[in-house]
Amino acid sequence: MPLCAAGDHVSLDIGNLWGSPVMRDPWLNGLRVLVVEDEAVISLVVSEELFSYGYEVAGPFGRCAEALAWLRQNNADLAILDYQLKDGSCLPIARELNQRGIPFMVFSASFPTHKEPPELAGVPWIGKPASIEALLDGLDGLTASPAAAVHFSARALTL
Repeated sequence: MPLCAAGDHVSLDIGNLWGSPVMRDPWLNGLRVLVVEDEAVISLVVSEELFSYGYEVAGPFGRCAEALAWLRQNNADLAILDYQLKDGSCLPIARELNQRGIPFMVFSASFPTHKEPPELAGVPWIGKPASIEALLDGLDGLTASPAAAVHFSARALTL
């Protein structure tokens, strides 16, 4: 299902949006994914799809300040960030996620105008428009990363 935002208009191919998906990997069931996306329709579709695949969704948040406020009192296992938000870039969130060792990816039509910021070095980037399957594949890749192994080990110790 391609998700795309262009200016004030949102284009969305809902295709088989409300089909009955099967969990891709039962181990992922219950992982909390922080969703930071400022386009309302995209954020709701992504959140609903992630929930339908067994993820717990934190957000969606459309502003950097909202996501950071949530992170001050909560934790996530993975995150999907739009690069450009209503109150600026996602870089402060990326810094916080990096400090906590939380794997994340960027899902955005915007790209930095200068060289890649250090906060995003090595971070997977999925350009809009993209299918929900591409996002799910991206999350699968995050769970297989070395950072995820460390994060999930620390998480298991606190359960």
